[in-house]
Amino acid sequence: MQQFRRSLLEAGWLDMNNANVVLDVNATRAQVTGLDDPYLKWDTRALLKKDPSAEISILVVHAPDPYEDAFKEGYDLLVAGHTHG
Repeated sequence: MQQFRRSLLEAGWLDMNNANVVLDVNATRAQVTGLDDPYLKWDTRALLKKDPSAEISILVVHAPDPYEDAFKEGYDLLVAGHTHG
């Protein structure tokens, strides 16, 4: 698994696992925060701090559990890939 991850990173993949970045996308400052699996308590919720310079903030997370924290912080969009129904 580590070799696969290393290959992705070498190819330019941005690892958003418990990470927070601000990107300039078409003259718009976008904050993207990625969290690991909250169900297994692998997520770092301290990263849920909205950057005041960002015009849009997006949370990408394994499961939607931290939606209330993201809402309180003012995130604009939460995308979760694993919901178990």
